[in-house]
Amino acid sequence: PALRGWLRRERPDVLVPVMDLTSLAALVACRGLNPAPRVALSIHNNLDAKLREGRVMRWTQAATLRWYPRSDAIVALSSGVASVLARRLPSLTPRIVMIPNIGVTAALDEGARQPVEDAPAPGRALIVAVGRLVEQKGYPYLLDAMALLGARGADAELWILGKGPLEEDLKRRAGELGVSDRVRFLGFRPNPWAYM
Repeated sequence: PALRGWLRRERPDVLVPVMDLTSLAALVACRGLNPAPRVALSIHNNLDAKLREGRVMRWTQAATLRWYPRSDAIVALSSGVASVLARRLPSLTPRIVMIPNIGVTAALDEGARQPVEDAPAPGRALIVAVGRLVEQKGYPYLLDAMALLGARGADAELWILGKGPLEEDLKRRAGELGVSDRVRFLGFRPNPWAYM
């Protein structure tokens, strides 16, 4: 109701909600408005992955399939997000555009040139992963891959930059797989570009 009231007062030409629940609220708020703004959704997550996240996310996905066709455009954060949207809602395909949320800037280039205080073991290949330690990011698969690399005789080290609720579970999993000596959890780093 608050958003609907704001839309009636301000009468914007375009509304760009970001993420699923915000997008649903915006589409509901715009229903029946005259004039109604054009709505361009900004979607960051794969709808299929949402199914594994519990009842609320399953409800969100069902609502998404019903309400997203009312949008004027959809900006997907990645080609994977775009392809799942197009598969789930084929009629939206012409309205979906992929725009990644990062651009290469001078500041990024400068950050990439900065030294890091950590160093991989001499002669070891280095793999770097950066992101929140949450189910959606698939870190258990990465740990499984490290175990496979070790079993095949590859000498590789994995650095994981990020924090999140799965940190202790992931450390335990690394121990169970016997890769703790080749996986380093470095926590949040304000300049991940230097590591990458």
